[in-house]
Amino acid sequence: GLQACWRSSTSPETLDVGARSSKMGFSDRGTSAVGKFLLIVAVSLALLALAAAEVPSYGDDIEAVAKEGPVFVKFYAPWCGHCKRLAPTWEKLGDKVEAEAAGTVKIAKVDCTAEGKTACSKFGIKGFPTLKLLYPDSTTDSGIGEVPYKSQRNLEELFDFANKAAANPKGFAAAESAPKTESKEKPAKDSDVLTLTDANFKSTISGSADVVFVKFYAPWCGHCKKLAPTWENLGKEFKGDSSVSIGKVDCTQHKSVCQEQGVRGYPTLKAWVKGAAEGEKYQGGRELQALKTWVEGKK
Repeated sequence: GLQACWRSSTSPETLDVGARSSKMGFSDRGTSAVGKFLLIVAVSLALLALAAAEVPSYGDDIEAVAKEGPVFVKFYAPWCGHCKRLAPTWEKLGDKVEAEAAGTVKIAKVDCTAEGKTACSKFGIKGFPTLKLLYPDSTTDSGIGEVPYKSQRNLEELFDFANKAAANPKGFAAAESAPKTESKEKPAKDSDVLTLTDANFKSTISGSADVVFVKFYAPWCGHCKKLAPTWENLGKEFKGDSSVSIGKVDCTQHKSVCQEQGVRGYPTLKAWVKGAAEGEKYQGGRELQALKTWVEGKK
């Protein structure tokens, strides 16, 4: 009977029932194999889901993407610390746009050290990360227009920019590039800090002062705002000392100067000592006494 079949290890019936039980997954070995298979499938699906959620990475083909519609791009280098800090926020931006503004603008990234070298060169990328909205523009030679991002790198402001700039790129760009009637960093009354511009920068650093110490800044930069009163006080410390000039350059207003001086972060402090052609970067403390002592040592 059936009981004999289960006991016998040699009868054909036993082999048949055993085979059927194995196929149905009744054996321990079969159960283990099925479990492993299901685990592999589950992990694979999870990895695929994570990959699908990532902001797409492009190389030089970002130009083709930009000609199809607005795309907000992060140009970066893998070794860049600021880029690493921005990375999680950029991924969240991609998720937020996909959930709330799909079809309006794309979010992308380009590695300027790899497949995107040529594109980064074409778009004038000189520092990392650089954020730009690219959009179709038949009036340019390349067929692509650009709107640089100049605000803070938090999720809310990035998302707001992506929406507004994508909706009317040319209008947004025109508004951004319009001359500002009032500087965002208001100069102190009777300031002893020179305001340097594209027009007077070269003549100032090559002038009669032994030390010309310059702060390159952006009005939106938090560290710059913290340094501002100290910098004003530094100017007062050397008031009446013709051998020292303390100055500042707003890099959102005088971009060419900042690009020529290789400014990649804010604030950047550099000194031109006794007519030197190249400025010396200051890397010390930002307390008034530390700044004053350093300048006095250069006289």
